[in-house]
Amino acid sequence: MPVDADVFRRARKGNIRAAISVMSDCYPQVYRLAYGLSGRDDVGRGIVRFVMKRGLRQLTNWGDESAPMRWCQHHTLLTVRRAAKYKPDVAHDTLVRGAQTDNAYYAAFIRALRTLPFQQREAFVLTHGEQWDARNLATAMDCSTEAANNHLKEATRALAALGGDFYSTFTAQLAQTYKSLTPSEELVLTNVEYNVKRHLWPRKIWRLIQLIIMATVIAVIVLFVWKIYPKLVW
Repeated sequence: MPVDADVFRRARKGNIRAAISVMSDCYPQVYRLAYGLSGRDDVGRGIVRFVMKRGLRQLTNWGDESAPMRWCQHHTLLTVRRAAKYKPDVAHDTLVRGAQTDNAYYAAFIRALRTLPFQQREAFVLTHGEQWDARNLATAMDCSTEAANNHLKEATRALAALGGDFYSTFTAQLAQTYKSLTPSEELVLTNVEYNVKRHLWPRKIWRLIQLIIMATVIAVIVLFVWKIYPKLVW
């Protein structure tokens, strides 16, 4: 469930529970994007870790409660693109391995999907997997809605030609398999809580140390003015 403005405001101020809520809202989608678009567990895991850590560092810069999700979507796609050289093995592809089908041609369909230009691949997977419209696609992919529609159209044309009569079945199977990548609530909470505390606790401790130092300096000045300075004057 999306976080409200009050939770977001407290998260920006460094409240740990609020920050966990904000990042937990983004984590499942980042996870699906990373694993679904990369096709590999090891690459997906690294992308999730990288994006979530960078997101925590951006927390104070986000302007409103919708910014975290937009930022995470866009930067997950950017990171997936940088990791594109690590190709998935079709037998272990994240969109094949968990598929509930015995149609051998489905794996060939996913293999063909992986060979598409990255923007066409993104447009197709995110349209059918995340159910995004052209506007969401354009925002995440950093292009115009017209360009996003064109990428989707080209991907659809290529895959429909390959899938033939099975195109609709394969597309529905892709969407179902993609959705199954969603991590459990326990995994989300465990990973997010660990990263948030690891990021925020040192800052809280340092802030406390600064306050103690400041209080000590003030106490020394007060003591000097109250006890020592009068003796020096007289």
